[in-house]
Amino acid sequence: MFNLVYSEILKLKKSKTILFIILISIFFPVLGCVITPFNTEGQIWLTYAGGAEDLTFGFVGTIAFILLSSHIFIREYSYDTVKLMYSYPLSKISIFVSKLLTIYIIIALIYILHFTILFGGGLLVIHKPLTKIFFLSHASAYIVSMILEFSIVPLIIFLINILKNTAASVFIAVVTSVSNFFMYQTNRCNYWPLMLPYIPIRKLQVSKFIDLMPAIKLGVITVIIGILLCIFQLSKEKDI
Repeated sequence: MFNLVYSEILKLKKSKTILFIILISIFFPVLGCVITPFNTEGQIWLTYAGGAEDLTFGFVGTIAFILLSSHIFIREYSYDTVKLMYSYPLSKISIFVSKLLTIYIIIALIYILHFTILFGGGLLVIHKPLTKIFFLSHASAYIVSMILEFSIVPLIIFLINILKNTAASVFIAVVTSVSNFFMYQTNRCNYWPLMLPYIPIRKLQVSKFIDLMPAIKLGVITVIIGILLCIFQLSKEKDI
């Protein structure tokens, strides 16, 4: 399995798509570092971090990870090399798991990179001290957010594997963006799986009004349903 995952990562080394996904995922913390010195109102840790986190995890992050999943799972179909992939003596489940783990690794790296840029840059541009409580609360929120992001990936993969089309994946990303905005505006984030990664981040700002347990339960249900659907889809897929 390690060799399969390593092989998937090697395929992505020179991918401009992956580079683009990483760049849009860290765009807002980088932007925050650039504009904060010129914005006196933004030179407060809560305002500085909150702006970048809201935009990334509420909207851009999930869209970026949909495109990431799409690129990894349907790349062979786009390049017409899918027959080569299945020519090796590997089961469909092994290939599926290796691609899923690759997505998880990249998501984890993006979360770490986002956190490092946000707080590393903040130490340079914000002159007020960073408290231990603020730092640790955000670190734990990132971990929970990442786990909840993991929970929705199988469901996204299921949709992508059915469509097997890059344009359709972009359409899913656009619909996700619109639906996330609607759920955010109507305060229904807790009931929408694609907003799950944002809930721990939102709790940092309005902790009294948000309970994480419903989000965690929804995450568990979502990952179970997503994995079962993927297994069903793989079992019905014709051999190539």
